[in-house]
Amino acid sequence: KLDVVVNNMNAPASLYKNVTETEGHYINIKLKGPGTNLNGLGISIIVYAGGKKHFNTMQTSRGYFSSVEPALYFGLGNVTV
Repeated sequence: KLDVVVNNMNAPASLYKNVTETEGHYINIKLKGPGTNLNGLGISIIVYAGGKKHFNTMQTSRGYFSSVEPALYFGLGNVTV
């Protein structure tokens, strides 16, 4: 389960706690890129599960002065893996 912390401009930070009670499948991918691109920035990943296609690209910046950890998370629900 992932929680989300949001830093708000000129306001207190917000914490969004994941309180889901159902369990589901997920995959967490941490990349190791070549040379100086150690986090694999710009690499796209496609995951096929449960007849669905999930797509994401590794990027750590999310806006002005905002970033996330260098990992990709795919929530797959209750698919048979």
